[in-house]
Amino acid sequence: MRQGKTAEDDAQFPETHIAHALFVYASPMLLAWGTLGNVLCAIVLARMSRRALSTCVYVVAANIADLALLHMRIGNDWLGDVTGVNARLSATLSSHSVCKLYPFVSGFLAHLTTWLVACIAAELAIVTARPQRLLAVCKTAHARIVIMLVVVVLICVNAHCFWTWRLMRLETRLEKGMVCTNVRQGGSDQFRLITWPVVNIIVAHACPYVVVFACVVMVTTVRVRRRANVERLEDVWKTTTLDAAAAVECHTALLVVCVLYLVLLLPGFVDDVFHFLAEPGGMNLVKHTPSLVAKQRLAATVSSLLFHGFGCVKFTVFLVVSRSFRKRLRAIVLCRRCARVCSHNTSQAVQLNEHDPAWANSAPRKLYATTSV
Repeated sequence: MRQGKTAEDDAQFPETHIAHALFVYASPMLLAWGTLGNVLCAIVLARMSRRALSTCVYVVAANIADLALLHMRIGNDWLGDVTGVNARLSATLSSHSVCKLYPFVSGFLAHLTTWLVACIAAELAIVTARPQRLLAVCKTAHARIVIMLVVVVLICVNAHCFWTWRLMRLETRLEKGMVCTNVRQGGSDQFRLITWPVVNIIVAHACPYVVVFACVVMVTTVRVRRRANVERLEDVWKTTTLDAAAAVECHTALLVVCVLYLVLLLPGFVDDVFHFLAEPGGMNLVKHTPSLVAKQRLAATVSSLLFHGFGCVKFTVFLVVSRSFRKRLRAIVLCRRCARVCSHNTSQAVQLNEHDPAWANSAPRKLYATTSV
Protein backbone atom coordinates (compact mmCIF):
# COMPACT_ATOMS: atom_id res chain seq x y z
CA MET A 1 0.00 0.00 0.00
CA ARG A 2 1.19 3.50 -0.78
CA GLN A 3 1.13 5.94 2.11
CA GLY A 4 0.08 9.57 2.01
CA LYS A 5 3.58 10.96 2.49
CA THR A 6 4.93 8.96 -0.44
CA ALA A 7 2.10 10.13 -2.69
CA GLU A 8 2.80 13.75 -1.76
CA ASP A 9 6.49 13.25 -2.53
CA ASP A 10 5.68 11.74 -5.92
CA ALA A 11 3.52 14.74 -6.84
CA GLN A 12 6.61 16.95 -6.75
CA PHE A 13 8.10 15.28 -9.83
CA PRO A 14 7.01 16.02 -13.42
CA GLU A 15 6.99 12.30 -14.30
CA THR A 16 3.97 11.80 -12.03
CA HIS A 17 1.96 14.52 -13.81
CA ILE A 18 3.02 13.25 -17.25
CA ALA A 19 1.97 9.71 -16.37
CA HIS A 20 -1.41 10.91 -15.12
CA ALA A 21 -2.01 13.07 -18.20
CA LEU A 22 -1.08 10.22 -20.55
CA PHE A 23 -3.45 7.87 -18.78
CA VAL A 24 -6.36 10.31 -18.62
CA TYR A 25 -6.22 11.38 -22.29
CA ALA A 26 -5.01 8.20 -23.99
CA SER A 27 -7.31 5.77 -22.19
CA PRO A 28 -10.64 6.95 -23.71
CA MET A 29 -9.15 6.77 -27.21
CA LEU A 30 -7.96 3.22 -26.58
CA LEU A 31 -11.34 2.28 -25.14
CA ALA A 32 -13.27 3.68 -28.10
CA TRP A 33 -11.00 2.34 -30.84
CA GLY A 34 -10.34 -0.95 -29.06
CA THR A 35 -14.01 -1.70 -28.44
CA LEU A 36 -15.12 -0.87 -31.97
CA GLY A 37 -12.09 -2.44 -33.63
CA ASN A 38 -12.04 -5.71 -31.70
CA VAL A 39 -15.77 -6.29 -32.16
CA LEU A 40 -15.71 -5.58 -35.92
CA CYS A 41 -12.45 -7.48 -36.43
CA ALA A 42 -13.82 -10.56 -34.66
CA ILE A 43 -17.03 -10.50 -36.71
CA VAL A 44 -15.30 -10.01 -40.07
CA LEU A 45 -12.56 -12.59 -39.50
CA ALA A 46 -15.07 -15.13 -38.22
CA ARG A 47 -17.05 -14.74 -41.45
CA MET A 48 -13.90 -14.92 -43.55
CA SER A 49 -12.98 -18.15 -41.78
CA ARG A 50 -16.32 -19.73 -42.63
CA ARG A 51 -16.65 -18.55 -46.22
CA ALA A 52 -13.18 -18.15 -47.66
CA LEU A 53 -10.48 -19.42 -45.32
CA SER A 54 -10.62 -20.79 -41.81
CA THR A 55 -7.76 -18.49 -40.93
CA CYS A 56 -7.44 -16.11 -38.03
CA VAL A 57 -9.02 -18.41 -35.43
CA TYR A 58 -6.32 -17.26 -33.05
CA VAL A 59 -6.94 -13.62 -33.97
CA VAL A 60 -10.66 -13.89 -33.19
CA ALA A 61 -9.84 -15.42 -29.80
CA ALA A 62 -7.27 -12.67 -29.20
CA ASN A 63 -9.85 -9.99 -30.09
CA ILE A 64 -12.21 -11.33 -27.43
CA ALA A 65 -9.46 -11.54 -24.79
CA ASP A 66 -8.13 -8.06 -25.66
CA LEU A 67 -11.61 -6.54 -25.43
CA ALA A 68 -12.29 -8.07 -22.01
CA LEU A 69 -8.86 -7.10 -20.68
CA LEU A 70 -9.15 -3.55 -22.03
CA HIS A 71 -12.34 -2.90 -20.09
CA MET A 72 -11.23 -4.75 -16.95
CA ARG A 73 -8.03 -2.72 -16.63
CA ILE A 74 -8.07 0.52 -18.61
CA GLY A 75 -11.85 1.00 -18.49
CA ASN A 76 -12.22 0.53 -14.74
CA ASP A 77 -9.16 2.56 -13.82
CA TRP A 78 -10.02 5.44 -16.17
CA LEU A 79 -13.62 5.67 -14.95
CA GLY A 80 -12.37 5.52 -11.38
CA ASP A 81 -9.93 8.36 -12.03
CA VAL A 82 -12.52 10.53 -13.78
CA THR A 83 -15.62 9.84 -11.67
CA GLY A 84 -14.05 8.76 -8.40
CA VAL A 85 -16.01 5.48 -8.46
CA ASN A 86 -13.82 2.47 -9.23
CA ALA A 87 -15.99 -0.54 -10.06
CA ARG A 88 -13.04 -2.91 -9.83
CA LEU A 89 -12.13 -1.72 -6.34
CA SER A 90 -15.74 -1.90 -5.17
CA ALA A 91 -16.16 -5.40 -6.58
CA THR A 92 -12.94 -6.80 -5.13
CA LEU A 93 -13.81 -5.43 -1.70
CA SER A 94 -17.30 -6.93 -1.81
CA SER A 95 -16.29 -10.54 -1.07
CA HIS A 96 -13.36 -12.91 -0.72
CA SER A 97 -14.40 -14.72 -3.92
CA VAL A 98 -14.29 -11.62 -6.13
CA CYS A 99 -11.02 -10.56 -4.51
CA LYS A 100 -9.47 -13.86 -5.63
CA LEU A 101 -11.26 -14.05 -8.99
CA TYR A 102 -10.34 -10.62 -10.39
CA PRO A 103 -6.52 -10.99 -10.30
CA PHE A 104 -6.90 -14.52 -11.65
CA VAL A 105 -8.98 -13.46 -14.67
CA SER A 106 -6.86 -10.37 -15.31
CA GLY A 107 -3.58 -12.30 -15.25
CA PHE A 108 -5.03 -15.15 -17.29
CA LEU A 109 -6.26 -12.84 -20.07
CA ALA A 110 -2.95 -10.94 -20.16
CA HIS A 111 -1.04 -14.20 -20.61
CA LEU A 112 -3.57 -15.54 -23.13
CA THR A 113 -3.26 -12.58 -25.51
CA THR A 114 0.52 -12.95 -25.73
CA TRP A 115 0.43 -16.71 -26.25
CA LEU A 116 -2.20 -16.42 -28.99
CA VAL A 117 0.22 -14.17 -30.88
CA ALA A 118 2.91 -16.82 -30.35
CA CYS A 119 0.53 -19.41 -31.87
CA ILE A 120 -0.08 -17.12 -34.86
CA ALA A 121 3.65 -16.65 -35.39
CA ALA A 122 4.35 -20.39 -35.10
CA GLU A 123 1.67 -21.20 -37.65
CA LEU A 124 2.97 -18.59 -40.07
CA ALA A 125 6.46 -20.07 -39.78
CA ILE A 126 5.25 -23.63 -40.38
CA VAL A 127 3.25 -22.88 -43.52
CA THR A 128 5.92 -20.55 -44.92
CA ALA A 129 8.85 -22.90 -44.39
CA ARG A 130 6.94 -26.05 -45.38
CA PRO A 131 3.93 -25.28 -47.58
CA GLN A 132 3.19 -29.00 -47.98
CA ARG A 133 2.31 -29.14 -44.26
CA LEU A 134 -0.54 -26.65 -44.70
CA LEU A 135 -3.26 -29.26 -45.17
CA ALA A 136 -1.91 -31.66 -42.55
CA VAL A 137 -1.28 -29.26 -39.68
CA CYS A 138 -3.20 -26.01 -40.09
CA LYS A 139 -6.82 -26.97 -39.60
CA THR A 140 -9.59 -25.46 -37.53
CA ALA A 141 -9.81 -28.52 -35.29
CA HIS A 142 -6.09 -28.35 -34.58
CA ALA A 143 -6.33 -24.64 -33.73
CA ARG A 144 -9.13 -25.27 -31.26
CA ILE A 145 -7.11 -28.01 -29.60
CA VAL A 146 -4.09 -25.70 -29.32
CA ILE A 147 -6.21 -22.90 -27.84
CA MET A 148 -7.77 -25.28 -25.31
CA LEU A 149 -4.32 -26.56 -24.34
CA VAL A 150 -3.02 -23.00 -23.87
CA VAL A 151 -6.08 -22.11 -21.79
CA VAL A 152 -5.62 -25.12 -19.49
CA VAL A 153 -1.91 -24.40 -18.97
CA LEU A 154 -2.52 -20.71 -18.24
CA ILE A 155 -5.32 -21.54 -15.80
CA CYS A 156 -2.85 -23.70 -13.89
CA VAL A 157 -0.21 -20.95 -13.99
CA ASN A 158 -2.59 -18.34 -12.54
CA ALA A 159 -4.38 -20.64 -10.09
CA HIS A 160 -2.19 -19.36 -7.25
CA CYS A 161 -4.48 -16.31 -7.00
CA PHE A 162 -7.07 -18.43 -5.20
CA TRP A 163 -4.80 -18.93 -2.18
CA THR A 164 -2.45 -15.92 -2.31
CA TRP A 165 -5.12 -13.19 -2.54
CA ARG A 166 -7.76 -12.40 0.08
CA LEU A 167 -9.53 -9.58 1.86
CA MET A 168 -7.90 -8.33 5.03
CA ARG A 169 -8.37 -5.40 7.37
CA LEU A 170 -5.75 -2.67 7.17
CA GLU A 171 -5.26 -0.53 10.25
CA THR A 172 -2.47 2.03 10.14
CA ARG A 173 -2.00 5.55 11.40
CA LEU A 174 -3.01 6.94 7.99
CA GLU A 175 -5.54 4.44 6.64
CA LYS A 176 -8.14 2.02 7.94
CA GLY A 177 -10.41 -0.36 6.06
CA MET A 178 -10.57 -3.55 4.02
CA VAL A 179 -8.07 -4.19 1.24
CA CYS A 180 -7.74 -6.96 -1.36
CA THR A 181 -4.09 -7.94 -1.30
CA ASN A 182 -1.61 -10.78 -1.58
CA VAL A 183 0.67 -9.26 1.07
CA ARG A 184 1.18 -10.90 4.46
CA GLN A 185 -0.43 -14.18 3.52
CA GLY A 186 1.45 -16.47 5.87
CA GLY A 187 4.74 -17.50 4.26
CA SER A 188 3.89 -16.13 0.81
CA ASP A 189 6.49 -13.32 0.77
CA GLN A 190 9.03 -15.53 -0.98
CA PHE A 191 6.45 -16.52 -3.59
CA ARG A 192 5.13 -12.97 -4.04
CA LEU A 193 8.50 -11.23 -4.28
CA ILE A 194 10.69 -13.85 -5.99
CA THR A 195 8.91 -16.91 -7.37
CA TRP A 196 5.87 -15.35 -9.02
CA PRO A 197 7.69 -12.39 -10.65
CA VAL A 198 10.13 -14.85 -12.25
CA VAL A 199 7.29 -17.11 -13.43
CA ASN A 200 5.35 -14.11 -14.76
CA ILE A 201 8.37 -12.77 -16.67
CA ILE A 202 8.96 -16.18 -18.25
CA VAL A 203 5.31 -16.92 -19.09
CA ALA A 204 4.10 -13.44 -20.03
CA HIS A 205 7.21 -12.11 -21.77
CA ALA A 206 10.30 -14.24 -22.31
CA CYS A 207 8.87 -17.43 -23.82
CA PRO A 208 6.27 -15.90 -26.18
CA TYR A 209 8.67 -13.11 -27.16
CA VAL A 210 11.39 -15.60 -28.13
CA VAL A 211 8.87 -17.69 -30.10
CA VAL A 212 7.49 -14.69 -32.00
CA PHE A 213 10.96 -13.26 -32.68
CA ALA A 214 12.29 -16.57 -34.02
CA CYS A 215 9.22 -17.12 -36.21
CA VAL A 216 9.28 -13.58 -37.61
CA VAL A 217 12.96 -13.96 -38.53
CA MET A 218 12.22 -17.32 -40.18
CA VAL A 219 9.23 -16.06 -42.16
CA THR A 220 11.06 -12.91 -43.28
CA THR A 221 14.11 -14.91 -44.35
CA VAL A 222 12.03 -17.36 -46.36
CA ARG A 223 10.05 -14.59 -48.06
CA VAL A 224 13.26 -12.78 -49.04
CA ARG A 225 15.63 -15.62 -49.92
CA ARG A 226 13.41 -18.56 -50.81
CA ARG A 227 10.84 -17.19 -53.17
CA ALA A 228 10.07 -20.70 -54.44
CA ASN A 229 8.53 -21.58 -51.07
CA VAL A 230 6.27 -18.55 -51.21
CA GLU A 231 5.15 -19.37 -54.75
CA ARG A 232 4.50 -22.96 -53.75
CA LEU A 233 2.44 -21.76 -50.79
CA GLU A 234 0.38 -19.56 -53.09
CA ASP A 235 -0.23 -22.57 -55.36
CA VAL A 236 -1.48 -24.58 -52.38
CA TRP A 237 -3.85 -21.75 -51.47
CA LYS A 238 -5.22 -21.62 -55.02
CA THR A 239 -6.05 -25.33 -55.03
CA THR A 240 -7.44 -25.63 -51.50
CA THR A 241 -9.26 -22.37 -50.78
CA LEU A 242 -12.02 -20.28 -52.22
CA ASP A 243 -10.08 -17.02 -52.14
CA ALA A 244 -6.31 -17.21 -52.57
CA ALA A 245 -6.00 -13.42 -52.69
CA ALA A 246 -7.50 -13.14 -49.21
CA ALA A 247 -5.00 -15.73 -47.97
CA VAL A 248 -2.04 -13.73 -49.28
CA GLU A 249 -3.36 -10.54 -47.68
CA CYS A 250 -4.01 -12.24 -44.35
CA HIS A 251 -0.53 -13.76 -44.37
CA THR A 252 0.99 -10.28 -44.73
CA ALA A 253 -1.34 -8.75 -42.13
CA LEU A 254 -0.52 -11.41 -39.54
CA LEU A 255 3.20 -10.95 -40.15
CA VAL A 256 2.79 -7.22 -39.50
CA VAL A 257 0.87 -8.00 -36.29
CA CYS A 258 3.75 -10.18 -35.08
CA VAL A 259 6.29 -7.45 -35.82
CA LEU A 260 4.19 -4.90 -33.92
CA TYR A 261 4.04 -7.32 -31.01
CA LEU A 262 7.84 -7.33 -30.83
CA VAL A 263 7.97 -3.52 -30.90
CA LEU A 264 5.06 -2.55 -28.64
CA LEU A 265 5.49 -5.16 -25.91
CA LEU A 266 9.24 -4.78 -25.47
CA PRO A 267 8.90 -1.79 -23.06
CA GLY A 268 6.60 -3.85 -20.82
CA PHE A 269 9.12 -6.70 -20.84
CA VAL A 270 11.92 -4.35 -19.76
CA ASP A 271 9.73 -2.63 -17.16
CA ASP A 272 8.75 -5.91 -15.48
CA VAL A 273 12.37 -7.08 -15.35
CA PHE A 274 13.52 -3.76 -13.84
CA HIS A 275 10.65 -3.78 -11.34
CA PHE A 276 11.64 -7.29 -10.23
CA LEU A 277 15.28 -6.30 -9.79
CA ALA A 278 14.39 -3.12 -7.88
CA GLU A 279 11.57 -4.53 -5.72
CA PRO A 280 12.19 -3.82 -2.00
CA GLY A 281 12.24 -7.07 -0.07
CA GLY A 282 13.01 -8.98 -3.25
CA MET A 283 16.19 -8.57 -5.29
CA ASN A 284 16.48 -4.92 -4.14
CA LEU A 285 19.41 -4.22 -6.48
CA VAL A 286 18.44 -0.57 -7.01
CA LYS A 287 18.23 2.07 -4.30
CA HIS A 288 14.70 3.48 -4.08
CA THR A 289 14.25 7.24 -4.10
CA PRO A 290 11.12 9.37 -4.66
CA SER A 291 12.52 10.37 -8.06
CA LEU A 292 12.99 6.73 -9.08
CA VAL A 293 9.47 5.84 -7.96
CA ALA A 294 8.04 8.64 -10.12
CA LYS A 295 10.05 7.45 -13.12
CA GLN A 296 8.86 3.87 -12.54
CA ARG A 297 5.27 5.07 -12.49
CA LEU A 298 5.74 6.84 -15.84
CA ALA A 299 7.41 3.76 -17.34
CA ALA A 300 4.62 1.50 -16.06
CA THR A 301 1.97 3.82 -17.53
CA VAL A 302 3.64 3.96 -20.95
CA SER A 303 4.20 0.19 -21.10
CA SER A 304 0.59 -0.46 -20.05
CA LEU A 305 -0.78 1.87 -22.74
CA LEU A 306 1.45 0.23 -25.37
CA PHE A 307 0.30 -3.23 -24.28
CA HIS A 308 -3.37 -2.31 -24.60
CA GLY A 309 -2.61 -0.36 -27.77
CA PHE A 310 -1.34 -3.57 -29.31
CA GLY A 311 -4.66 -5.15 -28.38
CA CYS A 312 -6.38 -2.46 -30.46
CA VAL A 313 -4.00 -2.42 -33.44
CA LYS A 314 -4.99 -5.72 -35.10
CA PHE A 315 -8.12 -4.16 -36.58
CA THR A 316 -6.08 -1.29 -38.01
CA VAL A 317 -3.54 -3.66 -39.58
CA PHE A 318 -6.19 -5.76 -41.33
CA LEU A 319 -8.02 -2.62 -42.41
CA VAL A 320 -4.89 -1.25 -44.11
CA VAL A 321 -3.41 -4.46 -45.53
CA SER A 322 -6.35 -6.67 -46.53
CA ARG A 323 -8.66 -5.64 -49.36
CA SER A 324 -10.92 -8.64 -48.68
CA PHE A 325 -11.24 -7.53 -45.06
CA ARG A 326 -12.31 -4.05 -46.15
CA LYS A 327 -14.93 -5.49 -48.53
CA ARG A 328 -16.51 -7.61 -45.83
CA LEU A 329 -16.32 -4.79 -43.30
CA ARG A 330 -18.07 -2.43 -45.73
CA ALA A 331 -20.76 -5.06 -46.29
CA ILE A 332 -21.35 -5.34 -42.54
CA VAL A 333 -21.40 -1.58 -41.96
CA LEU A 334 -23.83 -1.07 -44.86
CA CYS A 335 -25.97 -4.00 -43.69
CA ARG A 336 -25.38 -6.00 -46.83
CA ARG A 337 -25.05 -9.74 -47.08
CA CYS A 338 -21.50 -10.99 -47.56
CA ALA A 339 -22.71 -13.62 -50.00
CA ARG A 340 -22.22 -11.26 -52.95
CA VAL A 341 -18.61 -10.58 -52.04
CA CYS A 342 -17.81 -14.23 -51.44
CA SER A 343 -19.61 -15.46 -54.54
CA HIS A 344 -17.77 -12.87 -56.64
CA ASN A 345 -14.40 -13.98 -55.26
CA THR A 346 -15.33 -17.63 -55.76
CA SER A 347 -16.37 -17.11 -59.38
CA GLN A 348 -13.11 -15.30 -60.09
CA ALA A 349 -11.12 -18.18 -58.58
CA VAL A 350 -13.04 -20.73 -60.63
CA GLN A 351 -12.54 -18.78 -63.86
CA LEU A 352 -8.81 -18.51 -63.24
CA ASN A 353 -8.51 -22.20 -62.51
CA GLU A 354 -10.49 -23.17 -65.60
CA HIS A 355 -7.87 -21.43 -67.76
CA ASP A 356 -5.08 -23.35 -66.03
CA PRO A 357 -4.06 -26.38 -68.20
CA ALA A 358 -3.30 -28.40 -65.10
CA TRP A 359 -6.75 -27.72 -63.69
CA ALA A 360 -8.62 -29.61 -66.40
CA ASN A 361 -6.69 -32.82 -65.72
CA SER A 362 -6.67 -32.57 -61.95
CA ALA A 363 -9.01 -34.46 -59.67
CA PRO A 364 -11.91 -32.59 -58.07
CA ARG A 365 -10.40 -30.44 -55.38
CA LYS A 366 -11.23 -30.86 -51.72
CA LEU A 367 -11.88 -27.78 -49.63
CA TYR A 368 -9.97 -27.75 -46.38
CA ALA A 369 -10.70 -25.50 -43.43
CA THR A 370 -7.26 -24.17 -42.63
CA THR A 371 -6.35 -21.93 -39.75
CA SER A 372 -3.34 -20.39 -41.38
CA VAL A 373 -2.67 -18.38 -44.44
